[in-house]
Amino acid sequence: MDREEADPNTQREVDVLILDYLLCTAIELLICHGRARIEGQRQDYQDIDWYISTVETIRTVLLDPDILSNDICTKDRLLKFTVTFCQRYDFLQNRDPEATAMTLLVNFLALCEGAESLPALRDAIFAHLIMEAASEELAATDSQPIPEYDECIHRVHEAIGQTLQSKGKRDYLKYFQPSCDLPLEVHIQSMSNKLPTAQLVSAVFDFLIDLMKSLNPPVLLQLERGKLDGLTREETRRLKDKIGI
Repeated sequence: MDREEADPNTQREVDVLILDYLLCTAIELLICHGRARIEGQRQDYQDIDWYISTVETIRTVLLDPDILSNDICTKDRLLKFTVTFCQRYDFLQNRDPEATAMTLLVNFLALCEGAESLPALRDAIFAHLIMEAASEELAATDSQPIPEYDECIHRVHEAIGQTLQSKGKRDYLKYFQPSCDLPLEVHIQSMSNKLPTAQLVSAVFDFLIDLMKSLNPPVLLQLERGKLDGLTREETRRLKDKIGI
């Protein structure tokens, strides 16, 4: 029996399948590693570093929103946020100096907007990240007189609005505007009170797990099971033959 060969015109699709699998695996490894560190366990970094670096390499070639589904783009944003979060909270050895509170906040906001369904913890986490970015700005300021903490919250809120350019991002940010009679800093503090600071790290990992559950499993795993989401088993079989799996 002749061996099936992949259609050479499907190389791009195969590359996307590989990227999808690597994204999901890297995210899962990071979440498991972070949870283990919270519980006082120590794990090997090598596999995590390999997956992250491989995804970054593929991303430079493949990550074009015009050819990637929203599901895969959301997974990519999820990985970026998870890496920054783990670096900032010292769950990874090689901490990126750019893993600032503001970077984490912007990545989180982009992640939330790209997701089609959002876990309930979103708002409280976002409020905590705004407050953390304000504290970081206050600690780094060298201006005189030293600004008040409440002023830094306003600065962070304004900086986010200037950084995020798309209409969807602006609309999402408006959701966090207080009513006309309520100061912004009081509104943010009220939102953060729904989540004790001591539980923030665990809550973020819970948020990421819930978000991953709302996304599609890696397509390669679906193909291995013989049934791709949205296709019949026969259609899945024909697709596998076409790409040489």
